[in-house]
Amino acid sequence: VQNTVGGQFWGLQNPATTPNFAGRFGMPGSATPSADWIMGGTVRPGSPVITRPAPSIGQNEGGSIEAVVPPGGVRIDWFHMPD
Repeated sequence: VQNTVGGQFWGLQNPATTPNFAGRFGMPGSATPSADWIMGGTVRPGSPVITRPAPSIGQNEGGSIEAVVPPGGVRIDWFHMPD
């Protein structure tokens, strides 16, 4: 489950500028333009982080590299709610 403040799974690309972001990261649902919100952040100093290929969910193939951190391991730098 993805959430804001405690988000653990992070794409290394900006979802607003990456074609087929949802598919590349195995996210349920549709493409990025229909996202309710997007955000970006920076891993907190000293927080452990691993990278891995994103798993697939349903028809979305996954496979792009994602960063996984413990809850609260990322400082939120920006938050955007598309029109």
